[in-house]
Amino acid sequence: MRFLDIVKYYLSGWHIRPKGAKKPYNPVLGEIFRCKWICSDETESFYISEQVSHHPPTSAYFYSNPENGIVAVGNFSPKPKFLGNSIVSVMNGETRMYFLKHPGEEYILTYPNIYARGLLFGTTFLEIGDDSKVECESSDLVAEINFKVKVRLK
Repeated sequence: MRFLDIVKYYLSGWHIRPKGAKKPYNPVLGEIFRCKWICSDETESFYISEQVSHHPPTSAYFYSNPENGIVAVGNFSPKPKFLGNSIVSVMNGETRMYFLKHPGEEYILTYPNIYARGLLFGTTFLEIGDDSKVECESSDLVAEINFKVKVRLK
């Protein structure tokens, strides 16, 4: 049952889409972002990320909610490709989630690609596309997810 919950959680974050495309923030090598917040169950969560490479741009991150026994670590390295009136950011990297109250379970999540359309003419908009995956090797479960795009360019 936890696997299905992880897939639901993963999919729930992809519905948020900005109304336009903007230049991404370009952090300095070694720059660190840290935050802490109080969750609805009154536990504390901690997040830290660091720009670990500038060429190619790569960020590494760590999330923890110690009281609930949740840990997530990952890396993210987008690779842009120009497609005429569009650009795709191929999302290299993955997130590994651990639930410390369930030893031996590791969930691996990969990212779909992000497309910015209408850069030179037309309306600028973002869309998510292509393949991603949620996997738990210990339970031998895999969810292969394909995000369909409105415009298919080769």
